[in-house]
Amino acid sequence: MCEEIKVGDLFDRAIELENIAKHVYLEIARKFSDSSEIYKLWNRLADDEETHAKELRKVKNLLNPEQLMMIAEPEIVKKVEEVEKIKVKSKVDNVSTLIEAYELAHDFENSEINKIFEFLTTNSIPGEKRKEFVISEIKYHLEHLNEIGKVIKSNR
Repeated sequence: MCEEIKVGDLFDRAIELENIAKHVYLEIARKFSDSSEIYKLWNRLADDEETHAKELRKVKNLLNPEQLMMIAEPEIVKKVEEVEKIKVKSKVDNVSTLIEAYELAHDFENSEINKIFEFLTTNSIPGEKRKEFVISEIKYHLEHLNEIGKVIKSNR
């Protein structure tokens, strides 16, 4: 059973997950900086994570104190807990090949991280345009990851 947390704390934890992903991607970029193309692609993924964190902060700041103090929905809390268990930050130290880096990122991005981002940024402030923006942001982000996979395959 998941813990009971407030909406404001849930946003903070989701923002931290996005920041962790950003730092992981920057570390991978640093590890493979001998290829400017790969370096740029990993940095672009890190930039996407920064955008996600900023968007989460923006939405959180639009909520009133009562909304921030409400108990978060258990299903989204469970998703955050599942993503936190991945411990992606500690795994990046063991990455020694681009394939390992890609697999780590792929596993992380296919966890619940994007569902959390989508839920918090669209359910807190509903609207069709907002939902379209968030979905396109996630799609754009996953396309960046797929581009890395294509580059890795082409360099084999």
